[in-house]
Amino acid sequence: MNAPLAVEFTEGELDSALLRALKLLLVLAAIGIVIAWLADGWQSAALFAVGAAASAMGVWEWRTLARVINHQFTPEKERAGQPRAPSTAFVLLRFFLRLGLVGAALYVSLKCLHGSVYALLAGLGLAVAAITWQALRLLSRWH
Repeated sequence: MNAPLAVEFTEGELDSALLRALKLLLVLAAIGIVIAWLADGWQSAALFAVGAAASAMGVWEWRTLARVINHQFTPEKERAGQPRAPSTAFVLLRFFLRLGLVGAALYVSLKCLHGSVYALLAGLGLAVAAITWQALRLLSRWH
């Protein structure tokens, strides 16, 4: 039987993985907008773009939340020389404001644009796809 693989996943690696996921998400969004436009018109492309923007904002917020959480759990002596993380209250306030803005944007886009709801859902799913891809890349590297 093989011994379990002991791998340490650092804060920098997490930040880097989330940043790569965000870049992948933006590339997939550009491709998806073109496909949605060609397949079902500009309104579906706009809905896809709204979903993709919500996904990108979510990944960006998770990067920020991960930094704050890691900062809270890092001992004081290990934090010397590192940039100060934003306050937890500020990050949570921004998180909930973003959540409200995304909800409003989704509502308004669904009311005003008469494109495919599936395009919006596909845009929203880009974050899951991009993060899953990065997770699989990390797993294959460690295996």
